[in-house]
Amino acid sequence: MSFTAHDANKEFEHKVPSIAKRVEALQKLQQAGWSIALRFEPIIWEQNLIENYQILFDEIFSSINANGVHTASIGEFRMPTGFYKNIVKLYLDEALYARETKTEDGMITLASDNNDPMQELEQLLLGYVSPEQYYRCA
Repeated sequence: MSFTAHDANKEFEHKVPSIAKRVEALQKLQQAGWSIALRFEPIIWEQNLIENYQILFDEIFSSINANGVHTASIGEFRMPTGFYKNIVKLYLDEALYARETKTEDGMITLASDNNDPMQELEQLLLGYVSPEQYYRCA
């Protein structure tokens, strides 16, 4: 199951089930004996990013059993350069695509004001899951 923080969810994830509905589905899966995977991506740089993810992690991990999590990952917003160029042409008015980006190894990511907010997010997440359960999507 993938998640973004509440602000990004409201702004960009139109027609996606609410965070509460997804957490409810995860609870039911765990109750039925399934191991679950959590994907915190795409990370979209926003004001109060760390605080927003702290709220999200608290919400999720207060409702599920972290020992029943198979894997948890964090991944920043990223797309292949060619795909990004095409999608920008299709959605000229989308503010997300007007943000400053950086290119590395043929992938576009959003530029961040912070040196490495991903490390801070990882440390937050590692307060809930073990290092063996965690990996960073790149």
